[in-house]
Amino acid sequence: MPTITIFRGTDGYWQADMSHADHALEIKQLFGTAILPTVWINSELADKVQKGVQELNPGHKVIVKAN
Repeated sequence: MPTITIFRGTDGYWQADMSHADHALEIKQLFGTAILPTVWINSELADKVQKGVQELNPGHKVIVKAN
């Protein structure tokens, strides 16, 4: 199953590592990276962010990376 790993970024927003997601190569070619910012600020609870990313990416397993 393709995976997306989310983590709190240093820019104040949750980040999504799309390296193991569907179309990872295309994502990296388009944005120059496989790590993309999300709309959720770092103070949001991990469960809420995980649920939101999961809803936007059906068919993927969303993993929360502790940091």
